[in-house]
Parts: sequence; structure tokens; C-alpha cells
Amino acid sequence: MENKEYIKKIAHLPYGEVLVQIFELTGHQINRAICYNEHTKKAYLIHELADFPYLKSQADNQSSEKEFKQLENYL
Repeated sequence: MENKEYIKKIAHLPYGEVLVQIFELTGHQINRAICYNEHTKKAYLIHELADFPYLKSQADNQSSEKEFKQLENYL
């Protein structure tokens, strides 16, 4: 069984808008990512990132599969 990890990043957009990004990782590889724009209440699923390694940073926040699935409801 694969050990999945979820990392959340917050991007501050112009005019005070916020974009929430949650990455689903297996090891250091990105499986998929979901981006949610809080202003437009729209989400975007990106699943073609398997060839890209994820580089961890101090801006990372732990997330969960539950939070990822909550944002999927906006797709």
C-alpha cells in the first residue's frame, strides 16, 4: 500500500484573494494537485504531474485526504 502525504500551500493573489493548493504525494513524487480559488469558489484538479518531484519548503503545511476530498466537491 502506498503511503500518501498531503501538503497545503496558500498563495495570496491580487486584491486580497487566496488560492489554496493541496498536493497529494507518494514519497517525493506528485500524484495530483487540487487548486481552489476562494474568491470564485472554483477548484481545478491537476493530475499530469507524475514526472515532477516535489521539493519541500518551509511554506508547506500538513493537510489530509479529508481536506483534499472537501475541495474536490467544488470540481
